[in-house]
Amino acid sequence: MKRGSKDVTPEKIIDVAKELFFRNGYKTTSLKEVADALNVTRPAIYHYFKSKDEIIFSIIDKVTWKITDFAKITLAREDIKDHEKFHLLVKQHILLILENKMDIGLFFDEKKNLSNDLINNSLQHIRLYYKHATELYKNAVASGDFVDIPPSIAVQTIFGSCNWAYQWYDANGHLSKEEIAEMMSSLLLNGYRSK
Repeated sequence: MKRGSKDVTPEKIIDVAKELFFRNGYKTTSLKEVADALNVTRPAIYHYFKSKDEIIFSIIDKVTWKITDFAKITLAREDIKDHEKFHLLVKQHILLILENKMDIGLFFDEKKNLSNDLINNSLQHIRLYYKHATELYKNAVASGDFVDIPPSIAVQTIFGSCNWAYQWYDANGHLSKEEIAEMMSSLLLNGYRSK
């Protein structure tokens, strides 16, 4: 017998829906499948979310705010120079990707199936994030700490490389997320040639 809304929380709905959306695709996963996986009725889900769009909006909005929040903290630090802030931002960005593999994957893989409102809201945050990262890079070039190439190209290249880690990262691998983030950020910021 299926349970009702008192037997499920919004967080549990999001966790199960996220896994199904990531594994089977957002467009092809129905709310009935989400309800079945939770062993609840569809009205139990509708008690918290009016639609599948509301669920994915919650998933992507939450991870977007995580990105914004750690960027604010890093940018506000006065105890480190801009090139150190940039390095920290890259490392934190990689960790965020690895810790939120499904959330990030849904955004990148399902962009074409998401509403314009959701995409525009997320892109607004992402553009501001990239603007701050670009400014840090520009300042680090001016101080002689970074190579002088167009900051927007450097930022897009570095962060673009980080973004795709959700596709290959294996949480059961022999390296921790922190070790991978350190290796990736070091490789991206210091290059791959031995000195």
